Amino acid sequence: MQKLIAVAKSRSNEVRNSMGLGDEPIHNIFKLLESEGIFLFKRPFKGKASAMFMKSKDAHLVIINSNKTLGHQIFSAAHELSHYLYDSHIMGGVCAVNKFNQDLEIEKAADLFASHFLMPEEGILKYVIKRTDGGSKNLKYTDIIYLQQHFNVSWSAMLNRVYNLGHISKEEYDFYKSTIKIKTEALRHGYPTEIYEIDDKIYNSQLYIEKAMRAFENDEISEKKLEEFLKDIDMTIDQLSLNEEQSHIIEEEDYA
Repeated sequence: MQKLIAVAKSRSNEVRNSMGLGDEPIHNIFKLLESEGIFLFKRPFKGKASAMFMKSKDAHLVIINSNKTLGHQIFSAAHELSHYLYDSHIMGGVCAVNKFNQDLEIEKAADLFASHFLMPEEGILKYVIKRTDGGSKNLKYTDIIYLQQHFNVSWSAMLNRVYNLGHISKEEYDFYKSTIKIKTEALRHGYPTEIYEIDDKIYNSQLYIEKAMRAFENDEISEKKLEEFLKDIDMTIDQLSLNEEQSHIIEEEDYA
């Protein structure tokens, strides 16, 4: 396990450095995946699956289960980024992420990467020092909520992270895990609660639509083929035309 942790940390640091992220929070992991060339979709589906991925010679597609909390979706996206970057030999799979008892080593490695990537050790330490006056005070649950909100991850993900980094004891971990009603406490301390909620959103890859439209505009595909591509993601040309028309109206109003 220690070897897997070391590999995950090394990979996370490498990716963060290559993207110029430093040790600060990732504000939109979904856009980050698309910026890497991944077609990212969100669909609500039942069952324990957190996400699934499929790839071909020319494309890598990820579908996030939006019938999970937003925090879980964020962790799932980082997990899938690990598969995209480091598991090129796998053509696809269904993932249940951040499980305590992950069976497959490749899934454990993706979970560990997600944890290090979303919550870098140096970044966590920097804010722990600030919140505890240089280590002169113990880390309280309110500090952990601050870290969780700041790094835009779920409560359980951050609680596990600060425990694994040695910032809280096993007794504190067990107590916070069993007693803290996170949504109530977040509200009580003035934090937004969207990250704890299920949004059930349907999101279609902007990158996918952009590439399909570019191919059509460059006469690389016919209108019929464009319709087929859009039908695959439950969209129609009329929807895109409506958006374009509305955008044109807005532009005219801006210059009126």
